[in-house]
Amino acid sequence: MPARVPGYRRVRLCGTPGTITRPAPLFGEHTREVLAERLGLDEAELDALEAAGVTSTVPAAQAWR
Repeated sequence: MPARVPGYRRVRLCGTPGTITRPAPLFGEHTREVLAERLGLDEAELDALEAAGVTSTVPAAQAWR
């Protein structure tokens, strides 16, 4: 059965239902990598952001426990 998608007359999804091929990333798993690659931050700058609480690998709700 075609799916309804606004702006398109007809969409057929083939190969559904989809499958999950890998787990979701962990909270903050790629933060340092992204900030280094995209913004050019070095290790000292990344460490300073983490020390200031700007970045973390622990969700805020868990950090207060």
